[in-house]
Amino acid sequence: MLRFCLLLLTLTTPSLSTGISKWCSYKNKYLAEYSSGMYRYNSLLTAKTECRAREDCFGITMERGAGFTLRKGWGLRTSPSGEVTYVPCRGYFYCNTFALKSAHGKFLTAQSDGGLNWSGLDDKSSYRRVTFKQYGKNSGFLRSGAGKYLSAAADGALSWDSRQKGSRERFSVLISSCPEFGTRVLKE
Repeated sequence: MLRFCLLLLTLTTPSLSTGISKWCSYKNKYLAEYSSGMYRYNSLLTAKTECRAREDCFGITMERGAGFTLRKGWGLRTSPSGEVTYVPCRGYFYCNTFALKSAHGKFLTAQSDGGLNWSGLDDKSSYRRVTFKQYGKNSGFLRSGAGKYLSAAADGALSWDSRQKGSRERFSVLISSCPEFGTRVLKE
């Protein structure tokens, strides 16, 4: 299990100041809830820098006459007042489809019965492909190539058999280090 977590963490890296190359804007959209601490800035550039540095900032909403505000809500909503929202175009994770490979050269695969297995399947197998569906800034859902979500039971047992996304299917991503972007530790 430890190898699984470490590999996942190296493949799903959060934004760092050098990591986000482009922000997308959405007219007449806003994000809910302000980020903690100071959240209002006069400059979009300053707001972007501050947003990248915070754990609870998902994007920036420009309020008419009120500047740029850091927001922690992650779902775009229709704005009744013509606000504009900015979020990283590629999200906060750079690699959302990947495979998990053990130190023994085997891939974690989802079985048709919902079980997990380490297999030597080739690179083209959809059963070893994992897609990370982002939910918020530092969490999300792991979907197998078979279209089912990884689920964690209260006793720690894992199964890859859920067709829905709920609290048992949501995983937090804790980064211990990202050599390409420097080291950063997320608070639990």
